[in-house]
Amino acid sequence: MSVQIPVNGSSPSAAPAGGVTIPFRTGLSLPFFGAGREEKVVRAVAAAAALQNPAEALRLAREAVDDPAAIAGNEIDRLTLDPVLVKVSAALTQRGTLPVTAEQSAAAAAVGVDPELVAAAQAGLTADATPVALKWVATIEPALLQHAPPAILRRRGLDLVPHPSGSVATSRLDDIERRLNALEEAKKTGTPTPDR
Repeated sequence: MSVQIPVNGSSPSAAPAGGVTIPFRTGLSLPFFGAGREEKVVRAVAAAAALQNPAEALRLAREAVDDPAAIAGNEIDRLTLDPVLVKVSAALTQRGTLPVTAEQSAAAAAVGVDPELVAAAQAGLTADATPVALKWVATIEPALLQHAPPAILRRRGLDLVPHPSGSVATSRLDDIERRLNALEEAKKTGTPTPDR
């Protein structure tokens, strides 16, 4: 009897007769990244760039696992990236100035950073800066790109659920209270009351 263990989600080859195949994934874990200034900036840019393009963020995270050499060869255009980094660095000292969306909060929670920093990073991202930011994060900490997109996509999916308008009975007690109020109102106006 033999055992084959495919690594990193690669396709398992056919198990020999009487053999066992055990899939073994080495997904990227989110390490405890310190609370220093640089780490906060990296996390905020990761979340914001993933908000702009979740599919590319996931692709780069997977590429970091499957082909780390390709990620190591990324060229970073500093002229495009620097305005984003400056905006986030400035936001570190100016809290409470930017409104935060539910998606930004979800992305921030997924990577462990303040949502206001994500809002600042997203405000600085342009169409040209987003791919550069994603590549920059992939070279530093690709696990961040693996964790932010699912949280973002989940939030976007939940936002599709319609919110009730007006007052909706949420429990049996609310329904009973509504009926009592209708009876009291009917008694005041002298209109006949329903049997139920």
